[in-house]
Amino acid sequence: MRNVLPFRQYLIVNNDEGITASLRRSEGKALFARAVDILRGLGVAADPLACRVYGPSTGAKGGDASFPFVLSYLFGDLKALADARERIGAYLAGLGGDLPAASARLVLNAGADPVAAVACGVVAPGLAFGTRSTARRLIGARALAPGVFNGKGVNVVIVDRGLNREAIIARHPESWGGSFDLGEALSVNAGGEAQPLPHPAPGTAAPRSHGMMVARNVLDLAPDAKVWDVPIIPEQITDPALFASRANAVYLRILEQIRAQQAGSNARWIIMNAWAVYDRTKEWPPGDYTQNRHLQVSLDFTEAMRKQFAILMEHPLIATVGAMVDADIDVVFSAGNCGVVRPSARCGALDRGRGRSIWGANAHPHVVTVGAVSASANWMGYSSEGPAVWMRSDQEVRMEKPDLAAPSEFFEDDDAALLSSGTSAAAAIVAGAMAALRSEASPWRSLSPAALKQKLIETARPAGEGWNGRTGHGVLDLRSFATTA
Repeated sequence: MRNVLPFRQYLIVNNDEGITASLRRSEGKALFARAVDILRGLGVAADPLACRVYGPSTGAKGGDASFPFVLSYLFGDLKALADARERIGAYLAGLGGDLPAASARLVLNAGADPVAAVACGVVAPGLAFGTRSTARRLIGARALAPGVFNGKGVNVVIVDRGLNREAIIARHPESWGGSFDLGEALSVNAGGEAQPLPHPAPGTAAPRSHGMMVARNVLDLAPDAKVWDVPIIPEQITDPALFASRANAVYLRILEQIRAQQAGSNARWIIMNAWAVYDRTKEWPPGDYTQNRHLQVSLDFTEAMRKQFAILMEHPLIATVGAMVDADIDVVFSAGNCGVVRPSARCGALDRGRGRSIWGANAHPHVVTVGAVSASANWMGYSSEGPAVWMRSDQEVRMEKPDLAAPSEFFEDDDAALLSSGTSAAAAIVAGAMAALRSEASPWRSLSPAALKQKLIETARPAGEGWNGRTGHGVLDLRSFATTA
């Protein structure tokens, strides 16, 4: 079945997937051209919006090809996509000894890959992709002097799918913080014994994992900060109530251990949450976590008594997140990738768009919730939209979320395969900026979480009059932050 509109896909050939630097530039161009020929032969249209396309470039020595390259093409239906994937994959595999582990992948816009959900059609032609440099220019990163705003004395806890200790130490030798003793917080009872849930051991994730993308954006702005690994997030949160219960156990352990460290140190702490609930279908009771309508009742009550005496409480995870802020910890959440234009395929049918895509702790009024824009400040169509809605005493409480936005969908200046994508990248940039602003020599180090959040909001570059549900109060603006009293 054809889509109503063609959808954009990206062919990426990565050097980390086996393409060696032994190819000369001319050979790289030939490979690039052959992929284009295959797509042309399939009748696939080149992308008329001219999203930035990267080709093989000259390496530092000997003219070797520096991969990857990226092609942007439109596919009218899934069959065309499948054919292109198969033929280009077969072509690369046929190169045999020259490129033994070479691979190509066509990344679905609405898939789970970090490059997914690019809303190129929503932004201005030619400006969908940027680089690290353009993203930094957008937020005014140069306003923060590197010798002062370096993240020193700041700990950033990354709650995601895992970090790679060796890769972090290779680029930032002093930035590995470690992990937390979570005990049996990530266990289930099986036959009367606690069995660990399947999560990667801290520090062992792939060097280019989603968590490492988050860490890369934090450390770009705060290179001397320490990052801590909490690898608890599954590929998809299918049961919000169960996940929230387990996450609360983890967050309580983290809070306990941070408090112990705070007692003998003046270090600052930031909790960076690169996750969100996308699908509430299996949540029971409905809204228990996602709308904070947690009911506390006694099992001894009759049905009539339950209706009469049920007490509407804060969900435990939401209460714990609030306790973190009360403990002088900055908490940052990504808004999620369920915006109305290009929602992730993981988003529930009724959990997309305005007022239906920012849930649970991501909507907590005391945390910093971050949406995504392109490196040219255009809203990304997958970025979840506010307001967020909680239920208190059967009344809707609407909260202005997201609080602000930051850039996403950009490549590294020296590596076009290394992408930062989704609201996770945007939130990580804000967390990195906060870590820089919390540096030991920073005049804003001692601001309360509420005061720092308010100043970020007040100095953000607005997209119009007041708050809006897509970019919040505006785009992060460090130049304005640094020059505003």
